[in-house]
Amino acid sequence: MIRDGYKAIRVTNMQNQKQLKFDPEFKNDAVARVDGGMTAAAVARDLSLPGWLVQNWVRSARGLNKRQKKKVLRVIDDRVFVCIAKFAATDAKNQTHQLLRLRPKDCKSISEFGELLVTSKNEKVTRIMKGVYKTESGLILENPAADAF
Repeated sequence: MIRDGYKAIRVTNMQNQKQLKFDPEFKNDAVARVDGGMTAAAVARDLSLPGWLVQNWVRSARGLNKRQKKKVLRVIDDRVFVCIAKFAATDAKNQTHQLLRLRPKDCKSISEFGELLVTSKNEKVTRIMKGVYKTESGLILENPAADAF
C-alpha cells in the first residue's frame, strides 16, 4: 500500500488483526508538517489517517509518549532538558524552593552528559557545598537532606 509516495506495509499481528506499519520517513514527514504549523488533525486528514495516530507520532517525537510523561521537560537557552531528580531547599525566610537536576534530552553518551541545576522557574543554581546552593539572583538555599547533592 502506498500513501503519498510513502510506503505503508499491511501486516497481521498475533491476534490475526490487520494493521499498518509506516516508514520512519513517513512518520517524520507528518511530524515535520505539525512542527511547521499545521494541526495534527489537518495532517491526518491530508494523509487519510486517524488523528490520534499522527498525535501519537508527534508526542513520541517530542519525548512525551506514555512512558516518558512523568519526566519533566524544560526548555532553557533553546535546549530541551529532562528532569532526573527533584528536591526541595529552603531559604533564610524558611520558604521552600523546588530544585531540579536536569540533563540535556539529546545527550547520547555519558561523555557528553552535562547536568544543570535550576529552580522550578528555570533560574540557574550553583552548588556551593553539599546541601547549600546559590541562585542566579543571589538567594542562598539549603537542603540538609540526604537526597541533596
